[in-house]
Amino acid sequence: MSSSSPTDTSERKEKEQSTMLQRLWATVKTNLLCHTFFTLVFLSSGLVLNAFQLVVYCLVRPISRHWYRRINYYLVYASWAQVVAMAQWWSGSRIKVWGTDEDLDALLKDHHMCVMNHCYEVDWLVCWMICDQFNMLANAKTFAKKSLMYVPVIGWNWALSEQIFLERSWEKDSQTIGGKLDKLLDYKDKILLLMFSEGTRFNKAKHELSLEFAAKKKPAQAEAPPASKTQRLRVLHTSLQGKRLFGSV
Repeated sequence: MSSSSPTDTSERKEKEQSTMLQRLWATVKTNLLCHTFFTLVFLSSGLVLNAFQLVVYCLVRPISRHWYRRINYYLVYASWAQVVAMAQWWSGSRIKVWGTDEDLDALLKDHHMCVMNHCYEVDWLVCWMICDQFNMLANAKTFAKKSLMYVPVIGWNWALSEQIFLERSWEKDSQTIGGKLDKLLDYKDKILLLMFSEGTRFNKAKHELSLEFAAKKKPAQAEAPPASKTQRLRVLHTSLQGKRLFGSV
């Protein structure tokens, strides 16, 4: 008749407890009440933070734009960090970034721009997770369509944190992109400018539009960008030329 040792019994209990905890977490993650609670917390806290941002914008920004940005940094982070924390907890995602010591050190010393494809609905969230690892989340700036600035919480947060909003009209945007970039380059703290190439979420209609554009310009079809997107990239490149403030573009 065999008997288990105290060590085996202890290990079995630990495994059972671990399994029970995993089941509990799985239940919480899929529970509608839990989802509702987190949503209400995010929305209510976001509106409160929007109100604080507006007060700081009206009272501090006219006196010192630098101190407005410093205070706003913490208000922005208090909102965005909730989304990042939820993504890491709910999905169990962990991001690992590889690079040379020189590249990683430079990322914390200069303004930088990161150009990415917009392929999925949550790729922006993965980008935020990476920004948070470098303590750049609240100073991450991006290009967004102007209609988003009227969306409560996130949109108002962006509007009060000097994100670059585009009219999606080339005639209007070409006149304003340069000036908006100059304001961001004026930041004393380092910023990370995020640029998602709109139109890169693949579908048949967009692919046909890209092929049509490629046929007119006659580059290799596989490398052809979506129609009209190169104009904004050229203006962006021209605006940043000669700016020593960007460590890499």
